[in-house]
Amino acid sequence: MGAQGSERSVWELMRFYELRQCNGLRNAGDGILDLILSNLPCRVHRDMSPFLKEDKYHPALMCHLNLGSDSCVRFSRSSNFGAFNFHKIDMATLCEDLLSEQFIVRQDCPRSINFLVNDFYKKLYNAIRKSVPVYRKQNRRYPTWYNKEIIDAVKSKNRMHKKFIRTRNDLYLDLYRELRRSVKAKMRSAYREYLDSSENSFEKEPNKFWSFTWRHVLPR
Repeated sequence: MGAQGSERSVWELMRFYELRQCNGLRNAGDGILDLILSNLPCRVHRDMSPFLKEDKYHPALMCHLNLGSDSCVRFSRSSNFGAFNFHKIDMATLCEDLLSEQFIVRQDCPRSINFLVNDFYKKLYNAIRKSVPVYRKQNRRYPTWYNKEIIDAVKSKNRMHKKFIRTRNDLYLDLYRELRRSVKAKMRSAYREYLDSSENSFEKEPNKFWSFTWRHVLPR
């Protein structure tokens, strides 16, 4: 596909999804190479403290999206929330329950297809609940090796960053950079201590080895 064909494809994609190009910041060559497409209110500005070395033709950018209350998905924070532990499934019970259910659909059935699909998933879910134990998930906001000192430092760093974005005051930027360096050093130190502690406890408590493996090694 030539350049004109690629450009036409981009424009067609933008029209189909009602997207607009939000990035107006130019690079060192007075051009714009990085497109930021959105169909939501979006503000783009330079990131004055990038994590990596900045490419002069691809300046570090920061985007702010205004989702609005109607666009936000509200997830449940109930303490009773659990998850199925399929590693301990009772396959015999599950098969027995599924075989005992009636999943026959007649052509003359007056019920809608949506009702039948919902009924099918309801029966399937009930069978799974009988044969698969549930465990309570721990919703951790921070990694296991974060201590209170690190968490407080991370919160302070984020506050300084928000103040800089709001005021564009270089004082807050300097404080943010200083806190970020400090947080990185504390995180590296705490992670090394966490690894050493985990390795030393594997021989005495093998269950900690598998807990560490499931949390950090095996893909999800």
